[in-house]
Amino acid sequence: MLYFVEMDTRRFDMAVEGTHGRLEAVCVECGADLIVVIGGGERYHCGAIGLTLTLPSLKDADRPTRSTYQIPVPGHKEEALAREGSLQLARCLNKNVLLSVGIHEDDLSADGIQHYVDAFYALVERIAQAYEG
Repeated sequence: MLYFVEMDTRRFDMAVEGTHGRLEAVCVECGADLIVVIGGGERYHCGAIGLTLTLPSLKDADRPTRSTYQIPVPGHKEEALAREGSLQLARCLNKNVLLSVGIHEDDLSADGIQHYVDAFYALVERIAQAYEG
């Protein structure tokens, strides 16, 4: 017998201050876990993946511990965002989180990059708040 379970999907987006760009997120609840794909700029892609697992601590089963694993795509620079974003969501939501990040915009200045980084973390916070309630 086949069972079809509808997965809850939510979308979020955010303008990036100081640029014409946007960040978009698609979130899928997959059982007790959360899968998040964030893309932005001129070309969305898969630049890096962060997977944070939330498990009971070996010393105190009532206290969770987290381990983060990452897969960067060679030549891309989203590794830290994927790692830190998945960890932040896992801490807030107390669940396993897989986060894929791919943001690209040509010829960004250091300030432009920082605007994207700031928008990324603001978007992650918005996602956390939406799933906390």
